[in-house]
Amino acid sequence: MSSGSLEGAVAKMYRAAEHYRVLKDLNGGFDFRTYPVRMDRDDDGLTYRFYIGKLQPIHPDFPLILGDGFHNLRSALDHLVFQLYERRFRGRVPDDVAKNSAFPIRYRKRLDSKKNELPTKEWIDIGRLSKKQRTTIQWMQPYLRWDPKARGRRPRIQQIRHTLDEVGWFDNVDKHRTLHVVQSMTESGFRPAFPEVFGFQGRIAFGVALESGAHVDTWTFRVAPPAEYMQVHHGVIVGPTVEKSPGDRIAVIRNFGGAIRGVGMILETFSPLFPAPSRPFDIPWVRLKLG
Repeated sequence: MSSGSLEGAVAKMYRAAEHYRVLKDLNGGFDFRTYPVRMDRDDDGLTYRFYIGKLQPIHPDFPLILGDGFHNLRSALDHLVFQLYERRFRGRVPDDVAKNSAFPIRYRKRLDSKKNELPTKEWIDIGRLSKKQRTTIQWMQPYLRWDPKARGRRPRIQQIRHTLDEVGWFDNVDKHRTLHVVQSMTESGFRPAFPEVFGFQGRIAFGVALESGAHVDTWTFRVAPPAEYMQVHHGVIVGPTVEKSPGDRIAVIRNFGGAIRGVGMILETFSPLFPAPSRPFDIPWVRLKLG
């Protein structure tokens, strides 16, 4: 009898990684690109405005490839749960279990008719798995939250919850609503360290869809600096971006790569239950940072 295998789930993850590779190629091989800027100065020397040069347009297939990639990650997780059932039922998964089998991604607790939290044994998608497996999957759920502003590397469970949040959202929107609107937006810009006497302030244009020649930065001063101080702007860093909600911008190539690594973590968590797959869970060329 079959005891299950992760080969299908791993194959889906690697297929998503191929989509990631294509998206990165469409962006010149980088998560972000640095673009030079043109400078205009007010006559009084107190205000400088910076405008981006010719911007590389986003390829029209980018949203389609992005949606396909996240759908493959969602599929990898569903394959995982079915393979847990294959193991649980020794290859003879009951029809009703197979029909409802799926990896849950919950943004809120599941409640019964009396508003009490529903125990995992009553979850329709994983309720027939072992208690340990159900508890592990529940502990991964996005409703248990993470620190979105955490600096550096998040704890593993926070990375997994963040992964599930993004995989669920990106896949649901693309599959059920509309193609993702991917726009070029400023990720960061250069901030020089002017002496305090000049009263420097900068205003980068974040959250604004860019086009060639767009206004991307403004520097203002209380006291006009010497002209030679102003040959210092190193340009702005721009990347393909999706706005999940007002003010919540997602740099899609970087985050998609992170989602692939996060799904690999989830598969690896359950890997001791299965024969070792033919390919590793951590894909080196997804982990590699090129920009």
